[in-house]
Amino acid sequence: MKIIIKHIKVLRAFFQISLKTSIEYMSDFAALALDFCLTIVFSFLFWNYLLSDFDMLAGWNMEELVILALFGSSSWSVGQFLAGSWQLSEKIMGGQLDKYLCRPINPLFSLVLEDMQLDEVLKGVLSMGIFLVFYRIKLGVIPSVWSVLGALVLLLMGILIVALVRCIFSCISFWIENERGISVVVHMEDFGLDRYPADMFHGAGKVILFSVIPVAYISYVPALIYLCKNTLNPLFFLAGETVIIVFLLCLLQFVWKRGIRRYEANGG
Repeated sequence: MKIIIKHIKVLRAFFQISLKTSIEYMSDFAALALDFCLTIVFSFLFWNYLLSDFDMLAGWNMEELVILALFGSSSWSVGQFLAGSWQLSEKIMGGQLDKYLCRPINPLFSLVLEDMQLDEVLKGVLSMGIFLVFYRIKLGVIPSVWSVLGALVLLLMGILIVALVRCIFSCISFWIENERGISVVVHMEDFGLDRYPADMFHGAGKVILFSVIPVAYISYVPALIYLCKNTLNPLFFLAGETVIIVFLLCLLQFVWKRGIRRYEANGG
């Protein structure tokens, strides 16, 4: 119990530091919010152009595709709460783990949460709320409380899955010196796959979206629940993602403990 309280206090300290930094640079926050809005506008123009010759894409109309892209774009912003997950490989290869290993708390906990960016998180939350309300009204259907809550819970679980996958691949840096191969997966948002429905893909492509590059969990699955397009019970997705998270946590601990034995640094 004392360990849990200690980690909560550390999390609160990280939160306060990030909050003060975000408030200090409000102009940067405004610029980030504008950037996010432009991303959504360009997504709208992209799908509007793509669907100009036909009405549906894999069973999704334009408004639904924009909501899908919105979930994907927002998740990358909200995921900045776990910003350390994509910086882990750089710190391993740069020999910067010493200060984390010396602290009386879980080093992975510090590594993942120390660099949280609350301005990005707030930008994603506010923008997602505004656009979701706008497009849901445009679709002419008022979402149920359960569909909204289910989509948000699955979105957060998807963000955690992506962060865990990033950390696992980042730990490969303990064994290899070339970071380029790792960065392909660690920076998976660069693929832009979150804007496409998983129904477009088949076979190995669909497997990749739910495993190696699991962007389907942060856009496709939450959008299915929010738009009530799912044919399966939402509890199926909830139980499935819970199992995946537990498995990834165990795998990360295994890889981390093996990798940390190989870690070397100059103590700087």
